[in-house]
Amino acid sequence: MRKEFSNLEKSVNVFEMTRLKFIPLLGFVVLSASVIDHAQELRRSGFIGVAAVALTDEARTGLRPGETGIVVQSVVDGGSAKESGIQANDIITQVNDHKITDVNDFVQTVKTLKAGDSATIHLRRQGELISKQLIVKARPFESAPDVDTLYKAVTVDGTLRRVILTVPKTAGRHPAVLYITGIGCFSQESANLQSNDAKLLYGLSRAGFVTMRVEKSGMGDSEGPPCQSPAIDLSIERRGYVTGLKALKNYPFVDSENVFLIGISIGGVQAPLVAQEVSVKGIVVINTVIKPFLEYLIDTRRRQNLLARVPYDEMEQRLRTNERCNHR
Repeated sequence: MRKEFSNLEKSVNVFEMTRLKFIPLLGFVVLSASVIDHAQELRRSGFIGVAAVALTDEARTGLRPGETGIVVQSVVDGGSAKESGIQANDIITQVNDHKITDVNDFVQTVKTLKAGDSATIHLRRQGELISKQLIVKARPFESAPDVDTLYKAVTVDGTLRRVILTVPKTAGRHPAVLYITGIGCFSQESANLQSNDAKLLYGLSRAGFVTMRVEKSGMGDSEGPPCQSPAIDLSIERRGYVTGLKALKNYPFVDSENVFLIGISIGGVQAPLVAQEVSVKGIVVINTVIKPFLEYLIDTRRRQNLLARVPYDEMEQRLRTNERCNHR
């Protein structure tokens, strides 16, 4: 056990952290897992390839009264938008039958598109209304020359969740890590591998570890309600990680007796709960909490509001509203 911990500790040093704590776990019961590879059944998320910015006063002059949308700042090579003829400075007003209100609305709308879908993009170019038909391309997969990246899926509460593995190229069974991320609702993929998470996980695989990420409900390729919706709570997220961990321990390239959890932020709270259901050799927690989460949330939001220079009376009202919502 000490050898695996030593290798793991050296590898996580590539990740900048303020708190690191090792928790060895012993004596839990291993639950059996029935692993079915659903990777081919899970559709790949789409790739439009548009960098969007909010409407400027100048851009609004090209719209009709009541029209809203976003400005195309740039289009990405290889994306569906560029191939369909969408250009920088176009104003996208509608995607299929949905009228676009702002940048966030545009992002959330195109997130629903899957590879192979057809879409109609309505836009204005120098005041002229134009419609572009496109076939949505697949989002680029992660890849690295010295590590194998596998895209698989597991079933959680009747829906498929994407799991992403990084695997050393050397033969045999390897120690493994399930990576449990923070509270945010976003895909854990990093196409250019420049995120801190990607650097950590690919660094671990270069050091001999298999790693796994479980995409949250409705994020990335995963099916199910968006993770920020009221339908998704802590227990549902935990079941996703438990299911992923069971699958991880059953892959033929994983040493099931040498599996660890890494939990970052709220993941440091989730990890021990996951380990109560499926035994692991140890846990690493990074930047996690040492007080009840709702107390931590109040402190964090107060600090964020102070940094944003929100007036004190407005900040107090926001915190009271958050507190009422937390105890609904």
